[in-house]
Amino acid sequence: MKKEDLIFDERGDCDEVVLANQAELVSICMNIDYIEKEEIELIFKDVALNIINNSNQWYDKVINYVKKETNSKEIEVACIYIHNFQKDGRYIFGLSFISDLEIYAEHGIGMNLTVDDYDILAFGDEEVSFIINNFH
Repeated sequence: MKKEDLIFDERGDCDEVVLANQAELVSICMNIDYIEKEEIELIFKDVALNIINNSNQWYDKVINYVKKETNSKEIEVACIYIHNFQKDGRYIFGLSFISDLEIYAEHGIGMNLTVDDYDILAFGDEEVSFIINNFH
């Protein structure tokens, strides 16, 4: 995906995107407060493109992790949340997942990772994917 193909609205939401190894489209949202549109264009578009274009580097890792932790057979990424917080100079992004297990239908599944090296920082219900605790 190219930078000009990634269009965010005034709320920081974007059209759905394609990830490596997943047939279903994924929503991408900027979970950022008090950021000017120019900053989204200058900084966060590059962060989003890094996550999307390098999904082949993190996708299997996170899918296998979620399957192991939840005993789910089928997992898909539903949404990517890009945060304006950093940990050790690395931006953080969240992922929410759809599972085949009924137990996760109400509260979902979520995790936070660092951009570039894709370290898993937090895992839990879907709220984890869009709420940052103790990372900054």
